Amino acid sequence: MPRILFQKGHVHSEEIKQKISKSLKGRKLPDETKLKIKATCIKQAKFEEQNRFWKGDMVGYSGVHAWVRQWKGQPSTCEKCGKEGLSGRKIGWANIDHKYRRVLDDYIRLCTPCHRQYDKQFNQPT
Repeated sequence: MPRILFQKGHVHSEEIKQKISKSLKGRKLPDETKLKIKATCIKQAKFEEQNRFWKGDMVGYSGVHAWVRQWKGQPSTCEKCGKEGLSGRKIGWANIDHKYRRVLDDYIRLCTPCHRQYDKQFNQPT
């Protein structure tokens, strides 16, 4: 019997579950629906702790930046100089304290020149 995916947190009573089950018996899902269900399951499995390759805070530089892009999106405006409409390698997320932890508030949008200058200031000995 095909498994029906409902919204996260949605709970049905046993009576409703039985009615749904009874109505679906012997019914075949179209291939298109099967593919959508499979894609949804794959997307859910890619999320964090559900993924068997999840490293938590042991992730590297590029992994944590990919994680930030996933949750905050691709930036387009530099927070330091104010340049707008940037994309690709011209702009990215810079870590404020350079510890690269999974804290979304610890990242700012910087264009490449500002990012280099910011990292250079941080790495200079005092």
